[in-house]
Amino acid sequence: MFKRTISLVAVAGLVLALPMATPAQAATITWDSNGSQDCNTGSADAGDADVLKTGDTFSVDNGTTTLTAEAGIWAVNSEGENHHDDDPTIDGVYFTEYSFWSDLNETSSVSTVLGGGTTGDSEYDVLIGSLDRTGANPATITIPGLTDGKDYVVQVWYADVRTAGRAMTFSGTNPLTLLSTDWEFGNGIFTADDTTQDLTINKVPSNTGKVHISAVQVREYTPEPATMSLLALAGLGVLARRRRRA
Repeated sequence: MFKRTISLVAVAGLVLALPMATPAQAATITWDSNGSQDCNTGSADAGDADVLKTGDTFSVDNGTTTLTAEAGIWAVNSEGENHHDDDPTIDGVYFTEYSFWSDLNETSSVSTVLGGGTTGDSEYDVLIGSLDRTGANPATITIPGLTDGKDYVVQVWYADVRTAGRAMTFSGTNPLTLLSTDWEFGNGIFTADDTTQDLTINKVPSNTGKVHISAVQVREYTPEPATMSLLALAGLGVLARRRRRA
């Protein structure tokens, strides 16, 4: 099954929301309606199948979107292991270690987070086996360096076998939930309404430790013409309803 599927209905939902006034940093992230995806495993390049990169396309029902050149990329993995200085490169995508929150940094090793398991790809192990944590719930990550009005894909990863039943839920349309004991990631899309974007995470249940995150990647994307035409029609429908109400 092709792993990079994002619902066209979800994309259209973004357009319908655009005419409404929204606060800075509060554009709606629409997560893939298919939900979370299991991380690829079993080969030395396991991460290549999951990490989106320049030129990749992924289906949007009747159309596709294409990731544009390096402009707008933000690829970061948690510092974990008390500033472990590991910056994994997966299929040419370089993830820089990053401290998502200042109050608490995770000190567990990659082998502990993955329970001694491996994806088969040592770089991918570092990406998903590194954790940052915070005592806040919900917790917010601010994505920097965006261009107002541009379309972006966001990918998030979370893995942690230490606490069964814990999950991280990412706010937005079709909220995305990643389970602790399953090595998972998810894809979302949004249209920036400022130069930054808030990514909000809730831990579930609320009494299970801290909010955690393993890695985040953000890239610009361009809808293909078929998708753009449908989005335009959705926008015209909104305008027509407004005129009838005037």
